[in-house]
Amino acid sequence: MSGLVMNCGGSAAGPVTGMPFSAQEITEKKLVMPNGSISKQSVIALITRDAEGRTRREIPPIPALPGQPQQPGLTMISDHIAGYMYLLHPNMTALRSRLPNAGQIPKPPTPPGVTMPAAAGSLPKPVSPEQLGEQMIEGYLARGTRSVTTVPGVGNAQPIQLVTESWCAKELGAVVQSSHSDPRVGEIVTRLKGIQQTHPPANLFQVPPGYQVIDSARPSVPNVSAPNVSAPNVAIPNVSVPRL
Repeated sequence: MSGLVMNCGGSAAGPVTGMPFSAQEITEKKLVMPNGSISKQSVIALITRDAEGRTRREIPPIPALPGQPQQPGLTMISDHIAGYMYLLHPNMTALRSRLPNAGQIPKPPTPPGVTMPAAAGSLPKPVSPEQLGEQMIEGYLARGTRSVTTVPGVGNAQPIQLVTESWCAKELGAVVQSSHSDPRVGEIVTRLKGIQQTHPPANLFQVPPGYQVIDSARPSVPNVSAPNVSAPNVAIPNVSVPRL
């Protein structure tokens, strides 16, 4: 599942408490397909966070892209207090898995559609983010950072630059806009809209009555918002991408 991390410190920072909100999460993608064509896709999810730091993301059915099956709508609930993550399927089943660490939110997945090579030693070194200053986004003052990572070319190929930009609103305790571009895969931009800082109903963070709960051996974060686009066998860093 790709999408914005609902805090300003990344998944390692843990949940944000005392700052409940709900919003639309709009993800727009320009993807490079295997035949070289460009495919555009837009998905609107609903995200919610309560005062205890529990989160909920409702992802609608994803329209099928050329050569790709349609993906069903899903709802993910992360309850760090109980220590579980729930994935609610349309077939009235809830896949339950333990969170990686009690009190932490799940780590976002790697960039969608990119094959990670086995040789970890060839990964580029991290770069210090560039400070972009502040700007108003959806009525909130947000501070931006940009990270550019250069992936060495293979053979005669030119180096590739991966650019990730993130805008965090301290007043909201969340990233309100982010983007990631990779010339091999495309560009993904995610932003929040219609933000409401209100206390959501408690039942939004519970498995609805009638659902069959099935235990999973390990946490699973679904990538339901992007097709499986193959990329060249080039090492890339594990960077966070806007998620839905």
